[in-house]
Amino acid sequence: MNDWDGAIGCICHAMKELDLIGDTPRIVPFYERTPELFLNELGPSGERMRHKFIVGAKINDEVFMEFSPEISYFPPSQP
Repeated sequence: MNDWDGAIGCICHAMKELDLIGDTPRIVPFYERTPELFLNELGPSGERMRHKFIVGAKINDEVFMEFSPEISYFPPSQP
C-alpha cells in the first residue's frame, strides 16, 4: 500500500465513523499527458510545442474531479 492509498483509507474510515458514508468508495486517480510538437511550422497560437494534461479522480468508475491545464512553449523572440 502506498501513501495515497493509506490516506484515502484513513479519510474513508473517519467518514464511516461519522456516519457520512455507508461503504468505502473506490477512488482511482488518473493522469494523461498529450504532447504536440510543431517541427516545420508554428502551431495555431504561434507555439513550437504544446502539452495538454488531464488530472483527476474517479469514484466508483464515475469522474468526480478533473483538471485540464495546457502549457505552450513559444520560440524565442526575433530581434
